[in-house]
Amino acid sequence: MAPSPTSPSALLDFLRSKYPSAVTSSTSEADLPGLSHELFPKASYTDNEKVETSQWLTTSSRLATPDEDEAKHAERLGSLNIHLSTRTTLLGSKPSVADVALYYRLAPAVKSWSAEERTGEHGYHHI
Repeated sequence: MAPSPTSPSALLDFLRSKYPSAVTSSTSEADLPGLSHELFPKASYTDNEKVETSQWLTTSSRLATPDEDEAKHAERLGSLNIHLSTRTTLLGSKPSVADVALYYRLAPAVKSWSAEERTGEHGYHHI
Protein backbone atom coordinates (compact mmCIF):
# COMPACT_ATOMS: atom_id res chain seq x y z
CA MET A 1 0.00 0.00 0.00
CA ALA A 2 1.33 3.47 -0.92
CA PRO A 3 1.89 5.95 1.90
CA SER A 4 -0.76 8.59 2.47
CA PRO A 5 -0.08 11.98 0.82
CA THR A 6 -0.10 13.42 4.35
CA SER A 7 2.92 11.39 5.41
CA PRO A 8 6.30 13.12 5.26
CA SER A 9 7.84 10.01 3.66
CA ALA A 10 5.36 10.16 0.77
CA LEU A 11 6.10 13.85 0.24
CA LEU A 12 9.85 13.17 0.34
CA ASP A 13 9.44 10.34 -2.21
CA PHE A 14 7.49 12.70 -4.47
CA LEU A 15 10.13 15.43 -4.12
CA ARG A 16 12.93 12.94 -4.83
CA SER A 17 11.17 11.84 -8.01
CA LYS A 18 10.68 15.42 -9.23
CA TYR A 19 13.91 17.00 -7.94
CA PRO A 20 16.46 14.15 -7.74
CA SER A 21 19.52 16.41 -7.66
CA ALA A 22 18.09 18.55 -4.85
CA VAL A 23 16.37 15.94 -2.69
CA THR A 24 18.64 13.01 -2.01
CA SER A 25 18.11 9.75 -0.16
CA SER A 26 19.66 11.34 2.93
CA THR A 27 17.09 14.17 2.97
CA SER A 28 14.78 13.79 5.97
CA GLU A 29 11.52 15.24 7.20
CA ALA A 30 13.48 17.70 9.34
CA ASP A 31 15.05 19.06 6.14
CA LEU A 32 11.73 19.91 4.46
CA PRO A 33 11.43 23.55 5.57
CA GLY A 34 14.91 24.32 4.23
CA LEU A 35 14.46 22.70 0.83
CA SER A 36 13.01 25.76 -0.90
CA HIS A 37 16.44 27.09 -1.86
CA GLU A 38 17.49 23.66 -3.15
CA LEU A 39 14.36 23.36 -5.31
CA PHE A 40 14.37 26.98 -6.45
CA PRO A 41 18.01 28.14 -6.34
CA LYS A 42 17.34 31.50 -8.02
CA ALA A 43 15.10 32.57 -5.13
CA SER A 44 16.37 33.79 -1.80
CA TYR A 45 14.36 33.41 1.39
CA THR A 46 14.28 35.59 4.48
CA ASP A 47 14.12 34.08 7.95
CA ASN A 48 10.44 35.08 8.13
CA GLU A 49 9.73 33.32 4.82
CA LYS A 50 11.45 30.19 6.11
CA VAL A 51 9.19 30.23 9.18
CA GLU A 52 6.14 30.82 6.98
CA THR A 53 7.20 27.91 4.74
CA SER A 54 7.38 25.66 7.77
CA GLN A 55 3.90 26.76 8.87
CA TRP A 56 2.50 26.11 5.38
CA LEU A 57 4.04 22.64 5.36
CA THR A 58 2.12 21.88 8.56
CA THR A 59 -1.06 23.38 7.12
CA SER A 60 -0.74 21.38 3.91
CA SER A 61 -0.51 18.20 5.94
CA ARG A 62 -3.62 19.13 7.92
CA LEU A 63 -5.55 20.04 4.75
CA ALA A 64 -4.87 16.63 3.30
CA THR A 65 -6.08 14.74 6.37
CA PRO A 66 -9.23 12.95 5.25
CA ASP A 67 -10.56 12.09 8.72
CA GLU A 68 -10.51 15.67 9.92
CA ASP A 69 -13.65 17.46 11.15
CA GLU A 70 -15.50 18.65 8.03
CA ALA A 71 -16.17 22.17 9.35
CA LYS A 72 -12.52 22.65 10.33
CA HIS A 73 -11.42 21.35 6.94
CA ALA A 74 -13.76 23.78 5.13
CA GLU A 75 -12.44 26.62 7.32
CA ARG A 76 -8.84 25.79 6.40
CA LEU A 77 -9.69 25.56 2.70
CA GLY A 78 -11.48 28.90 2.94
CA SER A 79 -8.49 30.51 4.62
CA LEU A 80 -6.15 29.11 1.97
CA ASN A 81 -8.45 30.31 -0.80
CA ILE A 82 -8.51 33.84 0.67
CA HIS A 83 -4.72 33.80 1.16
CA LEU A 84 -4.15 32.79 -2.48
CA SER A 85 -6.63 35.34 -3.82
CA THR A 86 -3.95 38.04 -3.70
CA ARG A 87 -0.84 35.93 -4.31
CA THR A 88 0.67 33.77 -7.00
CA THR A 89 2.35 31.47 -4.46
CA LEU A 90 2.03 30.87 -0.73
CA LEU A 91 4.87 33.32 -0.03
CA GLY A 92 3.58 35.91 -2.45
CA SER A 93 5.44 35.64 -5.72
CA LYS A 94 8.28 33.21 -5.11
CA PRO A 95 7.83 29.44 -5.05
CA SER A 96 8.70 27.32 -2.05
CA VAL A 97 8.68 23.69 -1.00
CA ALA A 98 5.36 24.48 0.71
CA ASP A 99 3.75 25.19 -2.69
CA VAL A 100 4.94 21.81 -3.97
CA ALA A 101 3.73 20.08 -0.80
CA LEU A 102 0.35 21.76 -0.99
CA TYR A 103 -0.05 20.73 -4.62
CA TYR A 104 1.00 17.16 -3.89
CA ARG A 105 -1.26 16.82 -0.89
CA LEU A 106 -4.36 18.56 -2.28
CA ALA A 107 -4.32 17.43 -5.91
CA PRO A 108 -6.15 14.13 -5.23
CA ALA A 109 -8.96 15.95 -3.38
CA VAL A 110 -9.23 18.84 -5.84
CA LYS A 111 -9.43 16.36 -8.71
CA SER A 112 -12.69 15.02 -7.28
CA TRP A 113 -14.27 18.42 -6.53
CA SER A 114 -17.52 19.31 -8.24
CA ALA A 115 -17.77 22.33 -10.53
CA GLU A 116 -19.41 24.21 -7.63
CA GLU A 117 -16.50 23.44 -5.32
CA ARG A 118 -14.00 24.56 -7.96
CA THR A 119 -15.58 27.71 -9.32
CA GLY A 120 -19.06 28.15 -7.88
CA GLU A 121 -20.22 31.03 -5.73
CA HIS A 122 -18.88 29.31 -2.60
CA GLY A 123 -16.08 27.48 -4.39
CA TYR A 124 -12.35 27.65 -3.91
CA HIS A 125 -11.40 29.62 -7.02
CA HIS A 126 -7.80 30.21 -6.02
CA ILE A 127 -6.81 26.72 -4.95
